[in-house]
Amino acid sequence: MFNVGTGDLVAGAGRNHGGSTKRKQLQLVSRVSSPIKSSSLTFYSQAGPPHAPLLSAMSLLMWNCRGLGRPSAARALREIIKETDPIGIFLMEIKVKDGVVYCVMKKIGFSFFLSIPPVGLRVGLLFCWRPELQFSVLWNSTNILHLQINLGSDYSDFLCSLIYGPPLWRDKEQFWNKLTDLAQGPEVPGVCVGDFNDLLGAQEKLGGRAVKASSSRGLSHFMSSMGFVDLGYSGSRFTWSNKCLGLANIRERIDRAIANVPWRIAYPNATIHHYKIAPSDHTSIILRFLGYEPSMPKPFKFESLCVREKASFAVVTKS
Repeated sequence: MFNVGTGDLVAGAGRNHGGSTKRKQLQLVSRVSSPIKSSSLTFYSQAGPPHAPLLSAMSLLMWNCRGLGRPSAARALREIIKETDPIGIFLMEIKVKDGVVYCVMKKIGFSFFLSIPPVGLRVGLLFCWRPELQFSVLWNSTNILHLQINLGSDYSDFLCSLIYGPPLWRDKEQFWNKLTDLAQGPEVPGVCVGDFNDLLGAQEKLGGRAVKASSSRGLSHFMSSMGFVDLGYSGSRFTWSNKCLGLANIRERIDRAIANVPWRIAYPNATIHHYKIAPSDHTSIILRFLGYEPSMPKPFKFESLCVREKASFAVVTKS
């Protein structure tokens, strides 16, 4: 099935047929040597019928929550889930152990989860999903959860890297090198989404010190060398704020989704929307694989990098 050992990737547990709850932790190696299928993971489940698969649920929600243990964080998460109905949720900087994670999962109504617990300065990651989402865990670290996702026979399988970019400059080179290795070339459909802790240029920052070209080189170099383009967004322009007032306020767009051309061809209607959540200094972002529901406005936004990428014109033509 998969290798078991001492590591930092944790799967929850499930409810037995008698109705009692069992909390069983499965410790996996921190760097998996073989794929881990979602169907093989144990889980923590609530009573009630399973969530029915819906086209509207074909979306992933990403949020740097800056601490999942606060009651306000769980309340905000419930509200955004009610509004967006995601099939999976990726949370960064959870800053809590698994006991708190179990309680939050019960409150938000998700049955399955994987966590990379906080250790020292590593603040922890959490991925939870509905049972209809099929995927394999190909690799994980404190910054990347690399998945192969299957949305069903009508859709193309693809690679999905859930990202928490290292905030410290000394860790960035290793991070980008690993993400490049995981991308597996331009012919494989792939998307990366999350908090990159990186900018594409000065236009993505308001206030504070000017953006140096060297400080935004990692993201732009990865995108140009691997054939990735920014998926754009609707909603607020920036995804992070230091929450200071007046001239001291700084805002940046460091949360995003990027994808290569094969992924854009496979999912031409995919959209990104920024949802403001009060308890955190980050907005949440939701990636809808099949586009917006009829009741929601459908945005279209090009970044300058997309215009410079020749392959993007073919994607637009096919779309």
